[in-house]
Amino acid sequence: MGRSRPSSTRGRRWNNGVLHRISKAIVQEAITHGCSHIAFEDLTDIRDRMSGAKKFHGWAFRQLYEHVEYKAAEFGIATTQVDPAYTSQRCSKCGTTLRENRTSQAAFCCQKCGYEVYADYNAAKNVARKLLRSGQKSPAGGATNQLALKSGTLNGNGDFTPALS
Repeated sequence: MGRSRPSSTRGRRWNNGVLHRISKAIVQEAITHGCSHIAFEDLTDIRDRMSGAKKFHGWAFRQLYEHVEYKAAEFGIATTQVDPAYTSQRCSKCGTTLRENRTSQAAFCCQKCGYEVYADYNAAKNVARKLLRSGQKSPAGGATNQLALKSGTLNGNGDFTPALS
């Protein structure tokens, strides 16, 4: 009988495969929409900033970022990490930042304008806005980049244009 591999090795291979598929999909979406950058929250040292965080909390995110970074570079797409401060509490529609806007782990509801959306989607729009406002320019050196989302395009002024169906 052959020697069986430990389940931890099998689990690592499975996780790595999942992260490769996700990173490939992220880069493909950026290519499809003509993006020059892919933005991530900078979660470096997150375990040090979170009380009671376990060692495994940051590994998948860091590994996903590294996979996206090298795959995107092959297509001339830059990857950038931005400060995550308040991205989950800020309303991507009106800009109001309140802890109470994040009504649950999955839900976002602005206490000022009533905008309701999936919390991670709202945070992703805020991460994109931080990248756009950081002075990034298009490859041609012209106007600031726009962010392509599956549902439309967000520019540096926060103007959102829905995608054509």
